[in-house]
Parts: sequence; C-alpha cells; structure tokens
Amino acid sequence: MPPAEAGPSDDTAQPEEGLRVRVPEPMVMDEPAAVAAFHRAGSDDGPLVPQYELCARSMSALLRAGGSVIDLGSGSGRYLSYLAERRRDAQIVGVELSAPMIELGERMLAEDGLQDRVRLLHGDMTDCAGFAPARLDLLSCVLALHQLPSAVELDLALRQIGQIRDATGCAVWIWDLVRLEDEQVMRAWLSQTPEADPLFVRDAFASEAAGWTSSELIDAATRAGLADLRHCASQPPLLQAHWAPVREDRGAGLPPAEWHEAPRSSGLRRRVIALRLGFKGLP
Repeated sequence: MPPAEAGPSDDTAQPEEGLRVRVPEPMVMDEPAAVAAFHRAGSDDGPLVPQYELCARSMSALLRAGGSVIDLGSGSGRYLSYLAERRRDAQIVGVELSAPMIELGERMLAEDGLQDRVRLLHGDMTDCAGFAPARLDLLSCVLALHQLPSAVELDLALRQIGQIRDATGCAVWIWDLVRLEDEQVMRAWLSQTPEADPLFVRDAFASEAAGWTSSELIDAATRAGLADLRHCASQPPLLQAHWAPVREDRGAGLPPAEWHEAPRSSGLRRRVIALRLGFKGLP
C-alpha cells in the first residue's frame, strides 16, 4: 500500500461553507445509563433496528459462506448479535474500547447462545491491525467513526483499515451518521420513533454533531489508501455508507450464503423500507 498522505493535525480548521463546526464527543461511552440506552435502542423495534437490518443485508452480500468478520467500535455487540442471528455461518469478532459495553455485550451473547460465534475484544480502532487474522473476509465499522476525537484519530483508524485490507484483501463496510447543515433534520428524523429513550435521543444529537461529512470521510479514506471504496449517502443526507467487495483475487468462486429471516412488525418493515429507499448503490 502506498504511504498515506499527511492529514490534518486537528479539527480547528474552518468547516466547508454552510456546514456546522464539528463538536467531538467522548471516544468511550462508559456512562452506565447511556450504555444501557444505546443497547436498548438496538432491540426489538428500537430506533437503531432499521439501520441494523440494512447494514446486515449489505454486509451479507459482501460476506462469503462461512466467512469471518472483524467489526471496529462494536459497542455492546447488539448489532453483531443481530448479524449473527441472520448469518449463522459467520464467525464475528468485535473490537471495543469501552469496558462497560463489553461487559454488557458478553452477558447478552451468553444469554443468546452466541458466545461461540461472536467475541468481543477490548481494543482501540486506531490501533487494531493486530486483531486481524491472515484470513479475513470482511471488516466493518458501524456507527463508530463519529466517536473519534479528531481528524488525526480518523486518519489513524482508516489507515489501520487500509493496512488490513491491503494484507488480507477483505471486503470493507463503513456506516455512520453525517454531520448536517441543520440539526432540525435530525430532530424530525428522531420524531418518527417516539419510543426512543430520552438518553438515546440526547446521545444521538451529540453523535450527529460529532459526525463527519461525506467529503471529510472520503478524503480521509483516500489518504489512507482506500481510494477503491464506493460511497453513497441517504436522502436526506442523514447516513452514509462506504464499502468495497473482496479483492478480485479473493472473490472468485465464493459459495452462496444463507440468510435467516426474522419476524418483523409491520411498523418496523415500513421503517426499513423507508430507509432503504433513501439509498442508491448499496451492495
């Protein structure tokens, strides 16, 4: 992989015209009530489930049967449990910096009987290349890059992803919020899920304010040697996806994988469809 270009040293540069200044949030979520609220938001018909569904289907399209996944910034592993229930052939490792998140996730995985296929490891996404096995099929990062304090850490994390992809030829899936020109768009979006926990809503606004614009993330990915990523954002631009399939020398003759559908309420189905219609170009 060619050496990465020098990136910005901090977040003090003026934002693009019309954009709000980025407001970083803590890199580690360890407030017990906030950890619990985030975990609940991914259960049943919670506000995060439509995103989990879209990410799981997209990742499944990139993941061979019996494939291995490393996910960076996994939180409590709620999303990894969601993916594992639908891709029962996959082996998944999550890397997370928050000890309370890992503790909560390990209890959940044991209760769900998934501890043999999903593991949570304590680690930092800015120094994670050592977690990758020689044979890796998919590297993902779902709703985590916005937690990085500055553009320096963003560059570090994406360089780690670039190194892992260069070494293994794995597919890549990155999903995150977009920092908006007007936070009222976020308010309107969250109002569609009135059951959301007030603590989750508070943290969702903080996460949006800490998000990277699509151009910021694309520029950083290019500096990190990930120029082959494909990019798409929702309309309105609330969420962004950046992805690449396995390298050509790894992708030949991949066997089809089996997707296990789970029951969904009619309300959740509508929310999933509405989110999917806002995107074009997903795998």
